[in-house]
Amino acid sequence: MHIQKNKLLFELNKFLSFKYDLEKRDILKIKLRGGLCNKLLCFFAACELAQKNNYQLLEPAFGWHKKILFSDIYDMDYFNAAMSEHFGGKNILIPFNASKDKRIRKRIRYDIINLWHVSEKYLSYLRTNRIVESNSMMVHVLKSLKLNPQFDHILRNNFISSSISDRKGLGHFCSMANSRT
Repeated sequence: MHIQKNKLLFELNKFLSFKYDLEKRDILKIKLRGGLCNKLLCFFAACELAQKNNYQLLEPAFGWHKKILFSDIYDMDYFNAAMSEHFGGKNILIPFNASKDKRIRKRIRYDIINLWHVSEKYLSYLRTNRIVESNSMMVHVLKSLKLNPQFDHILRNNFISSSISDRKGLGHFCSMANSRT
């Protein structure tokens, strides 16, 4: 009986230590699923979860066969600066390379969250109500996305509007596209 009690206390202490360790982990590693649009929808859901739980996100990958990081496509500094007002002044994205640092690695949560399921619930709400609220995380993220400067020539050569190449971000482009329809 005494041995079982000690074993039970040991397991309880181990569990509490694990729980405490998880509570200190405030960087969420996420996996985006589907094609680019579905990955963006999952990214919106991850940002929403991060905001609600006071987490930061480890920079996600957008590629299919090859790992293409967020910062390979988008300007992460611009994104973090634009999103910081929604995250208490802190950066939402932590560069993937920072995960090599032991102190950062100790803060990463490896929860398995079905972001597609979370985003699908939100999309269902949007479809039912036929409205996207201007203060939604989706709108905040879209307004905060800006392609890396290395892609400026593609935008200048393929789009009539110069405002995209003026580096105002994709949110500005989206609002322009909506005004044309």
